[in-house]
Amino acid sequence: MRTIIAAMLRRQGYTVVDAASPLAACELFDRHGDDVDLLVTDVVMPVMNGPALAQRLVAIRPSLRVLFISGYAGMPSPEVHHPNVGFLSKPFQSAVLAARVREMLGRPATTPAT
Repeated sequence: MRTIIAAMLRRQGYTVVDAASPLAACELFDRHGDDVDLLVTDVVMPVMNGPALAQRLVAIRPSLRVLFISGYAGMPSPEVHHPNVGFLSKPFQSAVLAARVREMLGRPATTPAT
């Protein structure tokens, strides 16, 4: 699924840095985090789930936007009340993904109040 989503976004003109695992994503973010505008992550993954990954990366850069994706029906969408966070249910079409990413990137990145 990761490869398909990355290809969809590349076809829309986005630069995509994809990681094979949450730990690889953390390593890539350590090196390229200043260039990352949006984290697109599945909610359910082995080793570290999407919300845990997002929490880890947002702790490094609080203004990071996050788009959670899940195929589990009835799953509550995590933290969607925050303007930097969005949710997309699987299955979805390429145009829907592109529109959601465009919407997320069009929002001003905010830093949570402390």
